[in-house]
Amino acid sequence: SVCFCNLTEAVGVMGDEQLPQQQLPVPEAFCCPITKDIFQDPVSTCDGHTYERSAIEVWLRRHRTSPMTGAPLRSRELTPNFGLRSAIQAFLEVRPEVASAPIADADLEYAIQVREEEMEFKVSEQDQTIRRLQAHIEALQLQIRHLGSEPVPAPRG
Repeated sequence: SVCFCNLTEAVGVMGDEQLPQQQLPVPEAFCCPITKDIFQDPVSTCDGHTYERSAIEVWLRRHRTSPMTGAPLRSRELTPNFGLRSAIQAFLEVRPEVASAPIADADLEYAIQVREEEMEFKVSEQDQTIRRLQAHIEALQLQIRHLGSEPVPAPRG
């Protein structure tokens, strides 16, 4: 991975071929996983994931889980991500045309709804996998009993 102290150093990182500043891609880490827009006010949750403040605040009014993992959050406290904000500001000095306008409430509601649907689909897939694995375990246990041996319980620890 390449680290640039100054984004203008990125323009020529490919040796003799120069990438014009207007073609520098927006790093995925600069975009909120809920809104898909470039962060304006990035904040982190207790599990370390970062979101646009307005988006995660709406999410947390409805859920006590991470929008990324679905795991319960121990706290609803949000921590400003100053490092990411500074990096984005430096990037936007080079690529001001990609700056996001503040997201409208209706668009934010839609983004939250889409993320909720994505999480429901993910949970559904995980539930199906768990059911398949449980059925497989039961079949294996039946085979072991059929062979005349009881399975040895897994050590707890």
